[in-house]
Amino acid sequence: MWYDSRCWSTAVERWLSGRRRTIGNRVNVNSVPWVQIPFSPLKALGGLHSAFLLFWLRTARGLKADLEYWRQFYEGEEDCPPARYDGWLDNWLEALGVCGTVVDLGCGYGVDSVFLAGKGIVPVACDLSERALQALRRRAPQVPVHAFDMAQGLPFDSGALGAVIADLSLHYFDWQTTCCIAKEILRVLRPGGLLLCRVNALEEYRPCQGDIQLEANFYRTQNGGDKRFFSGEDVRRMLEGFRLEELELRTTEKYGALKRCWMAAARKENGAGRMAPERMPR
Repeated sequence: MWYDSRCWSTAVERWLSGRRRTIGNRVNVNSVPWVQIPFSPLKALGGLHSAFLLFWLRTARGLKADLEYWRQFYEGEEDCPPARYDGWLDNWLEALGVCGTVVDLGCGYGVDSVFLAGKGIVPVACDLSERALQALRRRAPQVPVHAFDMAQGLPFDSGALGAVIADLSLHYFDWQTTCCIAKEILRVLRPGGLLLCRVNALEEYRPCQGDIQLEANFYRTQNGGDKRFFSGEDVRRMLEGFRLEELELRTTEKYGALKRCWMAAARKENGAGRMAPERMPR
């Protein structure tokens, strides 16, 4: 038997923090991700020690580093940020309009949230950076915002959301954390709920002399930011448990320069669905 220390640390963190404010309700602490604990009491004790150590290191060091990185990233940016909506959600407006509560996970500058609000679909804009959310409040005061670190779990009840949008926000983590975030998204979506996401493609990576490879396709770049680059198979592995409806290699100019990314659309179902074929490229 085994345990996933990252998912277990997420569960421990949610238990320690008790009830968190959520959108219209509170977190159900009994709905944390299920984990398997080793049968041996000694192994279990060692596993709990590792989980608590991982939690405290993440909280005391990792979260502080992330906050500092994103504080500097958004420092000095004007209320009109160097990002624009590029049409990637256009074909999904009808589905988003009828699915219930929509969360924009890792919203950053909030260009997707502002676009959806203009179409009558008001999402909950979520990000680690209070600086980014403050700027979004000024541009679109009708959009509710929520600050939290997705790597520590999603502060929503199981089955509470109709859709999650994650636009270029899931490629900043090690593989274990990435998979745990995907499992959390699966947990908070209702059956039939929709996930729309984009992540860096392998074709986007441009090696630089100062880059440090942390694990396969995951690098600490020269500016201090950690970035992951995905193959189509990586996206499938990340979304295990979803029914994948679309997976396509695309090019975007959201931030001005051309960027290669995978766009995926997936739904929560009771069982694993048949994986959609890759479509290359558009």
